[in-house]
Amino acid sequence: MPASTYAISSGFACGSMVSFTPLLGFHLIICYLGTWLMRGNLIAATVGTIIGNPWTFPVFFYINYQFSY
Repeated sequence: MPASTYAISSGFACGSMVSFTPLLGFHLIICYLGTWLMRGNLIAATVGTIIGNPWTFPVFFYINYQFSY
């Protein structure tokens, strides 16, 4: 990846941090905004959002489904 170590690490950190929030559908938007403000790498941020906690995603999906209908 053609970027500095700071850009890669800040992008990945922002992505992994945002992936644990219950704001489904807004992970990438929030992540890209935070990464842009920190001058991070957007590709590393996208990879960081994949880190999400698989134990809590079913709960988030269920709650999101209940509020949607």
